[in-house]
Amino acid sequence: MNHKNIELLEKVQHGEVYFPVQLYRPFLNDYNRILLDHWHRHFEISYIMSGNAVYTINFQDYQVHEGDIIIMAPECLHSGKSIPGIYSENITILFDPSILETLQFDSCTSNYIAPLINNDIIISSYIKNARMNAKLIVDTIFQIAAVIQEKSICYELQIKSLIYQLLYHLYNQGFAKASHSSEFDKHASDQVKNIIEYINANYKNKIYIEDIANHTGYSMHYLSRFFKKETKISCTEYINKVRINKAVEFLCNTDKSITEIALDCGFFNVSYFLKKFREIYHVTPKDYRNTYSTKML
Repeated sequence: MNHKNIELLEKVQHGEVYFPVQLYRPFLNDYNRILLDHWHRHFEISYIMSGNAVYTINFQDYQVHEGDIIIMAPECLHSGKSIPGIYSENITILFDPSILETLQFDSCTSNYIAPLINNDIIISSYIKNARMNAKLIVDTIFQIAAVIQEKSICYELQIKSLIYQLLYHLYNQGFAKASHSSEFDKHASDQVKNIIEYINANYKNKIYIEDIANHTGYSMHYLSRFFKKETKISCTEYINKVRINKAVEFLCNTDKSITEIALDCGFFNVSYFLKKFREIYHVTPKDYRNTYSTKML
């Protein structure tokens, strides 16, 4: 992984230091609307317990519904957002693939575990209607969740065996397979993360495509085409997305004026800020604050 991509690395310790496995019940709704772009070295699998939402995994959008599964392979960039008026809740398992390593390098490690640890794996990011199409995977997710919650004697052994079982079902049912991804593919992924981190670090300032091009070593023309091809949106659209997301945090958690927030988030034209905010949230910043400010909770 390119060391320049470290800013988007999630800084949370998932599970215990010597047993990095964790259960979460994340949710999205009208107040908690956005899960910002991030990546981690853990394998993450979520079963959609209720509602529906939109998740973006390696820049591919998936509108998920109750009963679906989403999977985030290690180091993939992902984010999420709610659908207005809808509450969505997941049951999510995260684990560090390194806990599956053994001292003996056998065919199991070579064919299935090493590709996962080295991120040389092609995995389905979205399994629709998993209760019908991947029931064994769903059942295993619930088994892991139950063991984590109970933490009875020797629970670590049981969880580890269930994670092996989970991977078996993913491989056996064709939702995962070893890859021999090219260095170019990995380089492209790192460069996208590099661009995104530059935008996140500089969103308060004026950002020109020329600045990003100089940062990456690409020409402006190539950078624009490359970013749009990989992410499906333009650099300008992504910059606005980051700035609006930052503005939401200020609206909900500070008393700053709308003008101050616009300027602090890199919008030097307040009218343009209002226009872009409405395009994304379909309300004015003032109305959003009146509805979702933490001071009203």
